[in-house]
Amino acid sequence: MSRELAELEAQRRTGQSEDEWRASVAPYIRKVVESGAYPHFARRVVEARDPSFTEQFTFGLERILDGISAG
Repeated sequence: MSRELAELEAQRRTGQSEDEWRASVAPYIRKVVESGAYPHFARRVVEARDPSFTEQFTFGLERILDGISAG
């Protein structure tokens, strides 16, 4: 839920959707990755993937249930 709220706030503030924002920063990210100066960052970018809504929901629910069971 907080990710969705943060996304809505970013869209309101910048006037850009997530896809538009990604397109605007892609050239810079590509330049940083291709420079070779930041191998750990480059690896994260290359290996990154966007989890589906179901994966995000499941992850969040598991954290909540873990917190309840620990309490």
